[in-house]
Amino acid sequence: MQDLGHENTLKCLVKMNRIKKLKSILLLTSISTITSLSAVSCFYNNDRTVKYAREFVKENGFKVKDRVITNNAKLQNFENELYNSKYLSYTFENVGLKYEKDFQISNSHFLTAIGDFVEPVSENILINETKLNNFKENLNQIKSSYTGNNQTHLDLFESNEQIYQKLINDISSLRDKVLEYKNYNLSNNESKKTFSIIAKYKFKESESSDLNKIEREIQRLIPSINNVMYYNITDYSQVITLQQITDIVKNFVKNTPLAIYYQTYLDNLKNTNSAFDPFRKVIEYNKADSSFKISLIDWTISNNIDSTLFNISLDNLNKENEKLSYPQIDGIKSLKTLWTTFKTVSPSYALFPENSDKHLESIRNGIRDGFGPIYLALGINESSQQETDDFKIFSKKLNDKEKEEFLSKPYEFIENNLDILFYISAYNDKKVELDRSKQDLEKEQSSTRRLSLRRTIDRNEKLIAKFESDLLKLTQSINTVKSNQESQTNKNKAQEFIDKFKSNSLVANDIERIKKLIKDGLDTKKTSQFALADLFAKLLFLNKVYQAQSVKGLRVNGNQEELTYWVEFLDAKTNTKKLFDVYGIYKASQSNSNVSIDDYIFDGLSTKFKKLDSSNSMF
Repeated sequence: MQDLGHENTLKCLVKMNRIKKLKSILLLTSISTITSLSAVSCFYNNDRTVKYAREFVKENGFKVKDRVITNNAKLQNFENELYNSKYLSYTFENVGLKYEKDFQISNSHFLTAIGDFVEPVSENILINETKLNNFKENLNQIKSSYTGNNQTHLDLFESNEQIYQKLINDISSLRDKVLEYKNYNLSNNESKKTFSIIAKYKFKESESSDLNKIEREIQRLIPSINNVMYYNITDYSQVITLQQITDIVKNFVKNTPLAIYYQTYLDNLKNTNSAFDPFRKVIEYNKADSSFKISLIDWTISNNIDSTLFNISLDNLNKENEKLSYPQIDGIKSLKTLWTTFKTVSPSYALFPENSDKHLESIRNGIRDGFGPIYLALGINESSQQETDDFKIFSKKLNDKEKEEFLSKPYEFIENNLDILFYISAYNDKKVELDRSKQDLEKEQSSTRRLSLRRTIDRNEKLIAKFESDLLKLTQSINTVKSNQESQTNKNKAQEFIDKFKSNSLVANDIERIKKLIKDGLDTKKTSQFALADLFAKLLFLNKVYQAQSVKGLRVNGNQEELTYWVEFLDAKTNTKKLFDVYGIYKASQSNSNVSIDDYIFDGLSTKFKKLDSSNSMF
């Protein structure tokens, strides 16, 4: 960091103290990211998240793509927005590759106002037949000059015809109402207005006679006729078409982790009964206003990468790739490093069993669920994503190493770290009761009640002090048992205290509560083949292997074929496409820790795999 001077250093420390209170920093892939990050660069300049985000903003697997060539300025703006919007979130807890907003584009740039078809003049309303005929001829010219057959153009012509027909209908209705008004027989206390007055008249709520209703309808029709919007298409190449939008989206997702999401969306257009729909409606065309809504929002629940795995992967790969540009990246070597890191950091990554309807794919169980009950390590309610004592099992925030150990062997971690557990009954409830009693004492007037509250406060203060003392001794005892320097006698005494601490009924209940939460989490927090393949496609993609995707296809075993997911990537160093059988190696490694990854990397589909009829495969 450059020397900012004493004043700037003080400002920097103030910022540091403020931002330390934040639980996470969201790093956005936009120019605004660089601005926002500069505010904390004084102390986070070397933080891996900040460095990674800065590099990602400048270059990533989307931005290095060739764009769809078009001379349509509005389409270019849409394409730029697609590439420059936020699609990476990187927090202290997880990493996600997903959009959080929809995109809109339409042919509204052709909308042109035309009016003055009618003019209220005293006792009559004049219709400008010449302007009406010219308008009709203009619409005919717009349509007849087009020689193509693109549906969006044809829809715009149809809209113009409907606009013209509505105009004719409104004029016809106006004629009828004018005639009805002229022929209206006045009753007592009624009088007619001139049409020029009717056009500007402000009606009162009480003016609701039959005559007033005719006047109101005439007043409504005049601005409707004199304020017509139509599609004045002067350059057919500037029309936004469904095909152009589709081409831009297909190019954007091609050979990236988002490709399988788009492919699933296309498949679901043919199979509307599918329950697996991570992208629900990618391109939605509204014919009525010639607009397009583009949505690349991932609806899969818990579909983020655990930051512990990502950070360690990033550190390991940076040792190999930090000074290399993406065309120099050895994709196979990167994959091997990622697999080794994955098995080390997340050895208990769990998939639903093969007989489960969630084993192949599940919209409700994303990448994050495979890591196990991470939410317990964070002390949050997964549904609300809010911290809550009901799901809190640790009294402190676990660091990356501790979180890794907990997720790997949760029960063993609990037994080895009794001093950092969250004892809700033995300790926390008493702290809550103590605070409440002190608050009640300040407001209480009754001497009898005040005496009772003081006794409660004294009792809880002693219990809390005793528990805190025992907790310190527990930490010392655990360290003694673990130490190689202590005598067996000291270890035995330390173990006796640990056992005595655990025998406390409230402590025992708290530990049982924690174990039940873990069991429930382990039973439900599993994921699918789709998520496993998606995880590795994203890890590769986010680590400079810019053509990486997961693919749904068939695994061939003799005469049998079964649906599966694999990963495909381009090894830039050799410019060769590779297939990684991620589920095959995952399954084999469950029973054989010495499985070789080389046996699961292929140059193509070989005889082991088959593409589906509709596929995003590179092969």
